[in-house]
Amino acid sequence: MNFDGPGWAAFFSEDGADTGHRILVSEDWCDGGLVVVCEGSGTYRTKIAEEVESELPYLLRFHGYSAMEPHEAIRKALLDLDGRIRHIGPGGMTLALAHVTNELVVAAHVGNSRASIVGGGRCDDLIRGADRSELRRSHAIGRGLSSLTTCEADIAVTRRDTSAAFLFIATTRVWSALTGPEGQVAIQSISSKDDDPHSALGKLLAACDQSKLTHCAAVVADLRTQAT
Repeated sequence: MNFDGPGWAAFFSEDGADTGHRILVSEDWCDGGLVVVCEGSGTYRTKIAEEVESELPYLLRFHGYSAMEPHEAIRKALLDLDGRIRHIGPGGMTLALAHVTNELVVAAHVGNSRASIVGGGRCDDLIRGADRSELRRSHAIGRGLSSLTTCEADIAVTRRDTSAAFLFIATTRVWSALTGPEGQVAIQSISSKDDDPHSALGKLLAACDQSKLTHCAAVVADLRTQAT
């Protein structure tokens, strides 16, 4: 396992040579921090992931992104990506993103990648709705009817919780690998006072079912230092 990332975030990717995982972390994007984790699938998954990584921040800005009212810009950007992915060739893309400002946290999911607040015993999904988790399994940009792309995304804007310690974003396999009791203990053990992003991510990954921890990606970002 190789950890990397800027001072306020740590990220991990275990995806072999060509499985289409990409992580985008920016400390300075639209007056806040942007974190994106995406997972490509299909024949052209690597090229699709590269397209998302390079174009998503630009497309969001192009469509007038604002943390106060992000829904339309996110949906239009995803629709643009949908068209580009279909043009590249067979494949699809799931992703989770979070934009953290002084006052707000914007989260969006397509597929079963998701973002949660962790630290101090917490594990609170930024987008609620366990009833949608099964539905999300079939969601992917670049697959199915293109007209469904904008309604398949779950988007939420919440007030920033000043007591929150870390933001944890990961692809589906990481979440499934954390479902056992060891994963819950690791989540409970992350201290909002003492841990830095690298050690918090290390605790979470060490508690995972290692047999499931392949072809996946994850990021932990420190909400105590970003956009304050």
